[in-house]
Amino acid sequence: MSDPYCLAMVICDHIHADPATGKFTLLGTFSSLVAEKYPARLDASIYISLTDVDGPRKQVLRLVHSDHLVDQAIEPVFELEVDFPSCDNPVAVLESMIRINVDLPKPGLYHFELFIGDDLVMSRRLLAVTMEQMEEGRKDA
Repeated sequence: MSDPYCLAMVICDHIHADPATGKFTLLGTFSSLVAEKYPARLDASIYISLTDVDGPRKQVLRLVHSDHLVDQAIEPVFELEVDFPSCDNPVAVLESMIRINVDLPKPGLYHFELFIGDDLVMSRRLLAVTMEQMEEGRKDA
């Protein structure tokens, strides 16, 4: 039995799932959020592709500020148990999409983390900045 393996986790504006073919189309991929002020609304979709998932296991997607790396007691900004179908074929690729609509409390570095059981199988960064920070970054470049 192999450990579950995450092939992809992509943050985007929208995901279209074609009902006829089952194919996913990702629209507007991104890795940063620019807002005038915080808290700021994050309205996004997350595409996830997994393989080597042999049977049902608890799967959780959460969004945490990078402060959690220092202080494990920090609550996630977002947490959702992910419902992937059970699969008899461990080499099958399972795809899913999750809609996120949450307020980010402050600028900084966030991480979307996907856990299967107690194991972190994928982490994707999201940088949240103010418009002022973005303009300062352009001046420094």
